[in-house]
Amino acid sequence: MGSVLVVVKGLVLTVLAFGLMVFAHELGHFLAAKLFGVRVDRFSFGLGPKLVGRKWGQTEYMISAVPVGGYVKMAGGDEGEESTGAPDEFVSKPPGRRALIIAAGPLFSVLFGVPMFLAMYVVGLHVPIAKVQEVIIGSPAWDAGVRYGDRITRLDDRPVHTFDELQLAAIQSTPDKPLPLLVERAGRQVALTIVRPKASELGIFCSFQNTQVHRVVPDSPAEKAGLRRDDVILTVDGVMVRGWPDFRRRMLASAERQVTLGIERDGKPLSVSATPRARPSADPGFTIRLPSEVGIVRAGFPAEGRLEEGDRIVAVNGAEVTGWWDIEDAVAAGPPRVSLTLERAGEQTRVELDRGEGQRLTDTLGIAPRLAYVVDRVHGTTDPPVKAGDVVVKVGSQDLAAALREAGLYTPLDDVLPALAAAGRLTVRRGESEIEVGVTRHERSVGQLGIERTAATAVRKHSLLAAIGPAMRETAKAAQLVYVIIRKLASRDVKASAVAGPLGILQITYIHATRGWSDLFYLVGMITVNIGVLNLLPLPPLDGGRLVFLGYEKVRGRQPNRRIQEWVFLAGFALLLMVFVMATFNDVHRFFVRSFF
Repeated sequence: MGSVLVVVKGLVLTVLAFGLMVFAHELGHFLAAKLFGVRVDRFSFGLGPKLVGRKWGQTEYMISAVPVGGYVKMAGGDEGEESTGAPDEFVSKPPGRRALIIAAGPLFSVLFGVPMFLAMYVVGLHVPIAKVQEVIIGSPAWDAGVRYGDRITRLDDRPVHTFDELQLAAIQSTPDKPLPLLVERAGRQVALTIVRPKASELGIFCSFQNTQVHRVVPDSPAEKAGLRRDDVILTVDGVMVRGWPDFRRRMLASAERQVTLGIERDGKPLSVSATPRARPSADPGFTIRLPSEVGIVRAGFPAEGRLEEGDRIVAVNGAEVTGWWDIEDAVAAGPPRVSLTLERAGEQTRVELDRGEGQRLTDTLGIAPRLAYVVDRVHGTTDPPVKAGDVVVKVGSQDLAAALREAGLYTPLDDVLPALAAAGRLTVRRGESEIEVGVTRHERSVGQLGIERTAATAVRKHSLLAAIGPAMRETAKAAQLVYVIIRKLASRDVKASAVAGPLGILQITYIHATRGWSDLFYLVGMITVNIGVLNLLPLPPLDGGRLVFLGYEKVRGRQPNRRIQEWVFLAGFALLLMVFVMATFNDVHRFFVRSFF
């Protein structure tokens, strides 16, 4: 029932948010028209059939059935299509006043951002700090040597504290130019150099998640074990925990098995025992592992020049390993001098490396596995049957290597299995052949401890009076960003595929509406400022295009030729329609081709 209420709340708030954004725009036109003596016949909140309405003076005020906007009907029509020549009609007013009435709509859209950001600051918005959770393999950040857990503090000449500040600094940076990147690593500042190719992102995700307990679920194994909010989990069965994904991996694999957790509470070490509760989880009828073959060697790291793509690691410090997580665990738990036994070109060889800083093999040695999943154990049916050792290369139509390269390498395998089961269709490689396999949902048990993690965030929160300045600066920054993005699109430094259309905006608004009020206020503020600024672009039928015609009329003392106006209007409309179609295509593509992780 609770999830249904969340969905309903999200949908209602999404509709109201869109309605308020459009209504603010129309309110600007309405107030300016009243100010300059233009008769307004109708002013409606919402579109479609009238629900309720009342006439005050010359204007009928209405609430209409579809609450996704509003409209202003001025006497004589916006273009004089219903003009009788009366002095209180819109087209009867001088060009300057008509221009102010038209400009008031975009102006109010921008100004509406101020109360939205003000409300955001008063409620308090949690934003991810610029602490690295994932580095995309092969990205500029990967090549620059950025590591898991690094805290980005400066890019080029711009100080960075939060992830959105890092993204803004990246957008405003010059492509194909070496840029200084300053990170905080293990308590010290490390200077790196990063080169962002044109139309590329940095390749950093900053949704860093600590092993500090944010919440203990009532009546859970964690509560029975005595875990508390703000406890920091350091070890599991005496083995150091290397971040939240590693801890989650261990808990999922420990259903109904007692584990010993080493924690820190109020600065003091403690040990507690807990037994994760078994819960059903979907899988495709088999389990998987990451292969033990080296797929990528990172430049500038210990493995460069010592390991090669295709090397199969069979032992670490003399202990046999069968999968990549075995290698990760053995290297992390072993001495600083790491001995690897390899199979290369049919022969065994041993390589010794000094382990570098970090918690993952991508950082400590600078290696990543072949980007695929290997079928480990088969316990269910598929069509045709899979065999242990088959290599999963596609999930549905999505290339698995691409998904792993971008974000999925350190996703716990027990979290991947439900996504494979839901895909319905996989492609596996067996020898030299690729086989399409139909999969159905099977079930197995995984462990659940009953805690929620703490995200590394900063809180933007002020009192009402103190929030006024930051809200105005946030509005100005949002308006500036629109022009930066337009310039970057024109120079092809931002891909056209990044442009979101109405479906994408609706989806994003819904997501923010379900997260909480501060997230919704922030997004509405950003969108309404975007609406205002984009409406000032000199393209008919936008308000900016109409201002261009009025500017011509003011200078020349007469309106442009009607036929020219129509042709320019059609050209502008066609351009906007193309942008709309492209953006909608992007939305649909993102929806159906999104990563399964």
